[in-house]
Amino acid sequence: DRNFSTAFFEVSGGGMPILWQHLFWVFGHPEVYILILPAMGIISEILPTFSRKPLFGYPIVVFSGACIGFLGFAVWSHHMFTTGMGTVATAAFALATMAIAVPTGVKIFNWIGTLWGGHLMMRTPMLFALGFVWMFMMGGLSGIMHSAAPADAQQHDSYFVVAHFHYVLIGGSIFALLAGLHYWFPLMFGRKVSEGWGRLSFWTIFVGFNVTFFPMHFLGLNGMPRRTFTYDPNLGWNTANYIATMGAYLLGIGMFIYFAVLAYTYFKGEKVGRDYWDGRTLEWSLQNPPPEYNFAAIPTVHARDSWWYEKQNRAEIERERAEKAKAEEAHGGIHMPFGSIWPFVASMGLLVVAIGVTCFDSNPAPGIHAKLGLTLIGGVITFVGIYFWSLEGNEGYHLHLDKDGKPVEDHGHGH
Repeated sequence: DRNFSTAFFEVSGGGMPILWQHLFWVFGHPEVYILILPAMGIISEILPTFSRKPLFGYPIVVFSGACIGFLGFAVWSHHMFTTGMGTVATAAFALATMAIAVPTGVKIFNWIGTLWGGHLMMRTPMLFALGFVWMFMMGGLSGIMHSAAPADAQQHDSYFVVAHFHYVLIGGSIFALLAGLHYWFPLMFGRKVSEGWGRLSFWTIFVGFNVTFFPMHFLGLNGMPRRTFTYDPNLGWNTANYIATMGAYLLGIGMFIYFAVLAYTYFKGEKVGRDYWDGRTLEWSLQNPPPEYNFAAIPTVHARDSWWYEKQNRAEIERERAEKAKAEEAHGGIHMPFGSIWPFVASMGLLVVAIGVTCFDSNPAPGIHAKLGLTLIGGVITFVGIYFWSLEGNEGYHLHLDKDGKPVEDHGHGH
């Protein structure tokens, strides 16, 4: 707006500063759902595996995720109830905020339905997944309170909002990512993470997180503003802030334990074979660690929990694999290209181009030549990456399928 003198937000040019806040939240609130939807997908993978039963209400879980993604673009102004938008706009965004709680609640009940009656295996990924469900539900309950504009006006820019946000984004997204990393680690690296250390990291993170952020609900309701690091000691906020600080240290220790254990496991962990968790989906049919090409041939999907189906119907699957191996041999086997560094180089060039094009400051004139030069350098890097990528030719792995349908490298064909 400053660089190109469009004056959308400048009052002297006929603009409105409030439009900047709308622009920010039109991006900022859907971005929150972009963070949480993949986390919900991870949880929908882990809970069925460790409950030993299929995901309850799978179509409804998927449809509710689509609804969240759609409604996420229609609720941004619930961050702006204190800006004086007017009763009509406030009512519309309050209703939309209430509506988006429905598909979220549907997911919670479907996850509970998956757990209900299952043979639960309380392994470390399952603990993180259950922690996600509980704490994301806590964050959702404090979030739906903000759909009521009068309550939001009281809690706006207070520590109550800080508590809500972290219960959703750390108790939600981060816990799901930690669960997923622990869950797929044996598949990615072929090594088993210590269950004892994994449990220790979970409970340290879980306790530290709640000790840190739960007191902030009360601090916010008692009037403590966010983004303010000094306050009068007579306001009665000292004890809760002290507890939160101790919790933050504990949370940091837990995160250190988690990633230190993963680093140790990567180098020294016990090696495991494929399908360490008795998984339900096809990635667990791969060897550990997976080859560069993952699946040599597109797998046949027999059911939603396809790998469980294959393990329970081995005779049928072996017949199919034998027929597929004969068909592939009739066509001379399977060709797989080598891994290449040049696509990465080309993508880095595009990144440099983007930085050169977008990095303008409030007074761009003195630096315009440097930014133009940065853009041109990025373009050259991109061109070089694409050029050398195109010269790599048709060399690569030449694979044949054995009688079990597993790929075998033929080192006599350009390897």
